[in-house]
Amino acid sequence: MIKVLVVADDMTGNNDTGSLLSQAGLAAVASLNMDIDPAHLEGKETLCLNTDSRAVGGREAYKRVYETVKKYWRPGMLCCKRIDTTLRGNVGAEIDGMLDALPEGYRAIVVTAYPRAGRICVGGHVLVNGEALTKSGAENDPVTPIRYIRVEDNIRQQSGREMELVDLQTVREGRERICALLRETKAQIVIFDAISEPDIETIAQGCRESGILAVCVDPGGFSVKMAQQYFCRETPKEKNLLVIGSLSEPARKQIALLEKKGGTLVYRVNVKRLLTEYGTVRKEAADCFAERGEAYENFCLMTENVIVKEWKTAQKAETVAGQFTRLGVDILIRLKDRISCVYLSGGDTAKGFMERLPIRAVDVKKEVMPLAVYGKAVDEEWKHLQILTKGGMIGGEDAVAQMLQYAKEVR
Repeated sequence: MIKVLVVADDMTGNNDTGSLLSQAGLAAVASLNMDIDPAHLEGKETLCLNTDSRAVGGREAYKRVYETVKKYWRPGMLCCKRIDTTLRGNVGAEIDGMLDALPEGYRAIVVTAYPRAGRICVGGHVLVNGEALTKSGAENDPVTPIRYIRVEDNIRQQSGREMELVDLQTVREGRERICALLRETKAQIVIFDAISEPDIETIAQGCRESGILAVCVDPGGFSVKMAQQYFCRETPKEKNLLVIGSLSEPARKQIALLEKKGGTLVYRVNVKRLLTEYGTVRKEAADCFAERGEAYENFCLMTENVIVKEWKTAQKAETVAGQFTRLGVDILIRLKDRISCVYLSGGDTAKGFMERLPIRAVDVKKEVMPLAVYGKAVDEEWKHLQILTKGGMIGGEDAVAQMLQYAKEVR
């Protein structure tokens, strides 16, 4: 039974979105054109159709999208208009075609950001790898050149529908704020800022909770988040737990970069409380990740920057390290059904963590970079757990990000 209908304006985008949805657990089939043999739909939950309409005139693009949606959409389906990451093509006309083909009340939710490919949206302006959209190379496209940096200006060329921009500050206020806004707005096309995967996740959550009839207009990432909200409600086991025992400056900078990029929720441990109020700290950390972690890919435990001098004796340091690794293990056990990979920074932390779990040995798979290793636990209970270890002083600011990306690719 088809749950997600994707209408794309070219074949590569059609395939890419289908691949993303398939990876999310919604088996997909992608057609070369606007039609498909019903026999190919057996066992599929996502149907991706290519209208091949990027380079045609606006009226023809509207017609193709309208006819495709009319033919294949059924009540209960999530409808997605896949657009180019640089807004090339007939975006406005195709949004209109889709909305006109659907029952009254549907609204287009436009999320142009695709952070993994360097595409973000701030103040309604699309940036490509930090450059303005009109300086990204898209302005030189021989068939569909881009003339405007603002999303609204590009849509406005072909659509007269009422639009509203939801800025990044509002997105960061959370899903409840987005939910309320979507229920209140009269706009038929709502454009959202986003610069990270958690931003996109938050928008999808707000849409789901608002109960509005939504059409996804995006390069693929937002459609996947929406499909997961509607049809894959179980939280996938894809989180990383980072236990940062190293106090080195490079280690701190590596985590700071992850935070800046988005997708990492950090719980900073107060060392004094760790030693004197362990039970309370453990509950706070676990609750933090369990209650706020849905939109984050990485959960990170690290100590606060300020360490009292008298705790730096060998005995005190050993006591702190022991309690810290104990905390990491307790968090992993509580969130076991959500964690697929642990990253351990610092030799004492890695050893203490695995001894306490316990893990007897690691099946070493690859040196991701010098002195930075990827492996898997050999023990039956933890045989699916990915393990990353690295010295705190090793690597540049993006070293941890690279290691986590490698583990994700392996998964």
